[in-house]
Amino acid sequence: MGIIYFDIAALCIHVLNFYLYFSRSRLYLKQTRVFLFFIVIAVFATLTDIATLGFYANVHAHTRAWHYTINILFYLFQNTIPISFCFFILTLVDEKKEIQKSIKYSLYLPWIVSIILILTTPLTHKVFYFDQNLIYFRGSFLPILYAFALAYTIVGFVIFLFHRMIVSKETQLAVFLFLPISLLSLVIQFFFPNLLVQNL
Repeated sequence: MGIIYFDIAALCIHVLNFYLYFSRSRLYLKQTRVFLFFIVIAVFATLTDIATLGFYANVHAHTRAWHYTINILFYLFQNTIPISFCFFILTLVDEKKEIQKSIKYSLYLPWIVSIILILTTPLTHKVFYFDQNLIYFRGSFLPILYAFALAYTIVGFVIFLFHRMIVSKETQLAVFLFLPISLLSLVIQFFFPNLLVQNL
């Protein structure tokens, strides 16, 4: 259970994010509303990840249905983080509505596919599954979810890169520092699933 401390550290950071968010005076801008959604989704991803670890600690105290439910919730929240980040970037740089609506709407497609894969996984076992002994296994389609997350990060970076002059230097620095850290955690999480660093 030592790996749960990764998530506890992540939760502490999210609490700090809430404090910083509500300590600002400009709370009614579109960017800050989207950022609040981004923080809330990240918090729920971390909380459900902690819950899955709690379920694993007492694996036979819960039915398979409960194990599927809590893991599905985790994957739903976790896979909503990349698209919410991408739309946060859009709110930062698209104040003049220069980016076509068709491009914005097309960003929903990978997320919708992810949601369908996650919700149907108790039947298909494509994202994850539990065997007869309630041992967790990663599904064959899980790399697709990681690919979608990577794609959202790259798309967000490209959009921000081409429209970076709209935002301040401080915001540019924050985004450019955030992206490599998030990509690094994504790679670590993919190759070392027991290191729960992605929520950080």
